[in-house]
Amino acid sequence: MYDVAIVGGGPAGLNAALLLGRARRRTLLCDEGRPRNAVSHAMHGFLSRDGADPAEVRRAGREQLAQYDTVDVQEGEVVEAARRDDDFALSLAGGGQAVARRVLLATGMRDELPPIEGLMELWGRGTYPCPYCDGWEVRDEPLFALGSGMGGALFALLLSKWSGDVMLCTHGPAQLDEQARALLPSRGVRVREEEVARIEGGDGSVEVVFASGDRLGRRPCSSIRRCGRRRSCPLGWGAR
Repeated sequence: MYDVAIVGGGPAGLNAALLLGRARRRTLLCDEGRPRNAVSHAMHGFLSRDGADPAEVRRAGREQLAQYDTVDVQEGEVVEAARRDDDFALSLAGGGQAVARRVLLATGMRDELPPIEGLMELWGRGTYPCPYCDGWEVRDEPLFALGSGMGGALFALLLSKWSGDVMLCTHGPAQLDEQARALLPSRGVRVREEEVARIEGGDGSVEVVFASGDRLGRRPCSSIRRCGRRRSCPLGWGAR
């Protein structure tokens, strides 16, 4: 019987396991080994680890947890957590079982991209989900934002803090009101409503290929994502 079972072995899960282990709580850390930032070359905005390899940070976290006999690490995905009278029964892929008084979800977010050819293939190598993570590296370069509605407009305006040359590609009707259409050009943001056929390139330099065959060379910072929270996606792609 564990005091706490933590689902997710990223920085949040590792840190929770460290604190709980030091508090002498019997702790189980379950990690499926598929971090959201697996394609990232470096992590940014993490104090004392800015620019570090995410895999190295996870490795160091695991090493520190190994010092505590109060913490067990289980490789594998938690496929079910069922509430019982006073505890939770966890089932892991492969048939593993565990029981804990409490369950802490540290699963983070998952990127779900629209079916545009090249977007997934270039994920982390030219297309990115977060300007706070990668915007500094492409500052003052031509960027594109991919999104529609007010969410897409707000994201493009956010990118204008990193670059004075931002193109908002709405992949169809922009769905913008008059106020947004007036505000965007005042911040140097142009709008292109044509459908995006595919994205080509790699290693940071990309081209957006439109349905007409026209090409737009950019350094992109694309934030089309769906997060695991039940709220509206900031770019209008929906949330799950």
